Amino acid sequence: MFLVSRLNRDSLLNATIVDVERCFPKYTIVGKLSVDDVMQLIPDAEGDFGRKVGISVEGAVVHVAVSSKKLLAFKKSTTCAKCHVEGAYFLILRNPNCPRQTSLEMFTEEGRLMTRDHIVPSSLGGENTLDNSQTMCLMCNSKKGNTMPTDHV
Repeated sequence: MFLVSRLNRDSLLNATIVDVERCFPKYTIVGKLSVDDVMQLIPDAEGDFGRKVGISVEGAVVHVAVSSKKLLAFKKSTTCAKCHVEGAYFLILRNPNCPRQTSLEMFTEEGRLMTRDHIVPSSLGGENTLDNSQTMCLMCNSKKGNTMPTDHV
């Protein structure tokens, strides 16, 4: 475990390869899980949001929410819809200011963060549903911004 350093948002969005230090300043890495292990924990459909499971990490149990729209989107696909980079592992991250707050975040082998993208952006009337979600790496999602799929080349 180590404490992650700070970096400003502009540096994050301009980075070619995004790593934990840039994405989650001050967060503590609690553990690392394979994509297959996490996929088994995620429910098959929307609903029951906030459901947590206990994961044993170095003899301690860490409670992590496994029923978010982000994780459901990852269950549909672990590949970036634009550049086709593949998610390779999940990190369990803990907010040191709120130790009970943990998250599961997926990264590529190179350390690039994978995100949930709204295909039709919320700002343009897109719904916050699984049908309007796709997996994208942070770089592609940042470049897409709030453009419609037909606008983004």
